[in-house]
Amino acid sequence: MNHKVSLIIKACVQDVDVLYRNVKHITKQLSNPDNFDEVILGLDVKEKDFLRQYNSEGNWERLISVCCKLKNEGLVSDFIYPSENDITEINSRWFGLNSKHTHTFKKVPVAAQLFAFERAKNNLILQLDIDIIIGRLSHSHSFLTDMIKELENNKEIVSVGFNIFHGKGHFFKPYFGNFVPEVRFCLLSKERIFQLLPLPNKSLETGLDLSWYRSIEKKQKETGKISIRGGDSRSFFIHPQNNTKKDPSFLELVIKRVEQNIIPDKQIGNVDLAGTYNDWNS
Repeated sequence: MNHKVSLIIKACVQDVDVLYRNVKHITKQLSNPDNFDEVILGLDVKEKDFLRQYNSEGNWERLISVCCKLKNEGLVSDFIYPSENDITEINSRWFGLNSKHTHTFKKVPVAAQLFAFERAKNNLILQLDIDIIIGRLSHSHSFLTDMIKELENNKEIVSVGFNIFHGKGHFFKPYFGNFVPEVRFCLLSKERIFQLLPLPNKSLETGLDLSWYRSIEKKQKETGKISIRGGDSRSFFIHPQNNTKKDPSFLELVIKRVEQNIIPDKQIGNVDLAGTYNDWNS
C-alpha cells in the first residue's frame, strides 16, 4: 500500500483507566500488514457530565500522564486537544457558526474530533473510539487496501466503515449503501469532507444541534455524496456498550479472546458486544 494514512484514536478522561491497555491493543491489531504514517490521540476537553457516563474517577492530569507515557514509549506520535480559540475557529470553518460549543446539546463530542482531523497530516484518516475491540482473522489481510480502493473507485464516497464480525469463514460482502459516517470506526477522506464545508448545523443554547457525522449525513443527502459499509470481514471490530465497561474483568477477557480469535457465535452480525462472561469464557 503506497498511501499514507493517519490513525486517530479518540479518548476522554473517562478512559484513563484503560487508555494504555486499549492503545496497545488497537495499535497491535492494526499494525499488520500496513503501517500508519502517524498515530494521534485526539482528546475530548470535557472533564465531567458525559453522555452515558460510566467512570467518575478520571481526571485530566492522569489522562495527560498516561498520554505522555504512550508518546514516550512510541505507541503514539502525539496527543492533541483544542484551545478555546481553536474551538471558535472550528465551528466557523466547519459549520459557519459563531459558537464556542464543544459538544452537541445531547453531549456528543464535536470540536475535539474535528480538531484532530484538521491536525492530521494526511488526507486519509482511519478514526476510531478508544474502546473499540479489533479482531483479525488474518493478519495478512490489508483492510486499508480494500477501503482505499473503494474511495479511489468512486469519487462520491467520503467515508468507508470498518467491518463487523460475520463468523470464522472468509466472508466478503460488497460495499453498499449510503449511511451516516461510522463514527465508531471508519476511514475518511479529509479532502472530500473539506469540499462539503460548511456543513449544516445550528448553535443552540446548550450546545450544537448536530454531531459532525450527522451533519455530514445531512450534507450527503443534499450533494449525492455517500458513506458506505461492507467488505472483507477477516478484519472486524466490536463495540462495547458503556454498561459493559463497569466490569473491567469482562472486557479484559473479551479483548484476550478476540486477539486469540476465540469468539462466540452470538457475536456474529453484531456491532455491539454480544453475550455474557460465560459465553466468552466457554
